Amino acid sequence: MTDSNFNSADFLNHHWFKNALHLFQVNPSGSENEEFPPYTIASLDNKTVVERIASCHSSGKLNEAIPDVPDDIMLFLSRYIFPVEELAEKLSKENFFKYYEPVHAKLTELMVKYGAN
Repeated sequence: MTDSNFNSADFLNHHWFKNALHLFQVNPSGSENEEFPPYTIASLDNKTVVERIASCHSSGKLNEAIPDVPDDIMLFLSRYIFPVEELAEKLSKENFFKYYEPVHAKLTELMVKYGAN
């Protein structure tokens, strides 16, 4: 990885992403997820995510942070995080959970790659 002013490990911290995405599966921790959309969706609203991007950059400025976010993280955000509210409105519960089946594996892959805990 190149020198970057964006702290990918801090951005991908499990306390933020994994906790928010925990209920984005049919059976979180072995119990049926009856609430739809998952209440944790509020933690992933776009304003909060872009503020987090800025806060994980040495400048604290979004316009400087965006170019430094690695492409694979931006792809993850574009696919799973930025459209989450719209997908929850447009998809059935079954299709929503099906769409999000790979999200935990993808997040874990990024966390390992960037040394996030």
